[in-house]
Amino acid sequence: MQATTITKEIASKDHGHRHMKRKIQILIFGILLAQNFFAQTNFKSEEDLKKNAEKLFTKKDYVAATPLFSQLLSTYPKDANYNFKYGVCILYTNKDRNKCLKYLQLAAKNPKTTNDVFYFLGKAYHLNQRFDEAIDAYTNYKKRASAGELRTRNIDGEITRCKKSPQRKYQSGHYFEK
Repeated sequence: MQATTITKEIASKDHGHRHMKRKIQILIFGILLAQNFFAQTNFKSEEDLKKNAEKLFTKKDYVAATPLFSQLLSTYPKDANYNFKYGVCILYTNKDRNKCLKYLQLAAKNPKTTNDVFYFLGKAYHLNQRFDEAIDAYTNYKKRASAGELRTRNIDGEITRCKKSPQRKYQSGHYFEK
């Protein structure tokens, strides 16, 4: 009987050591994760982070801007401006162009968002072969944009490309006339 008690005591201590070791591993992982998170930004304040994100976006450095807007979205998930800019970054940097849609769609629902959201939403739909939705977004942008913006972005050309796309021949189970 004494051998059984000793065996149980050793097993209990071994379990306690494994449990403590696991807690230490989780703590170390958490510390390393936090260090990595703050090392990525190297910003003194949130305001500094915002300024740098905006600056990179304006320079069209979408690769560098992506993690900054991602960080801002983790704090402000419903902010239309951050959703718009993160969506644009994802559109230009991610192989999965479908991923940007939820951010651009959320931004487009806010009436205070820049009109550019409709251009980029159109572009995202277009690249995802959702041509009717692309045409709607481009048309929405066309209603709001200046004549100069329309010429620069050639919105009529984008709409025409959507209408004439070979992939549009069969969409949603219905054949379309050419």
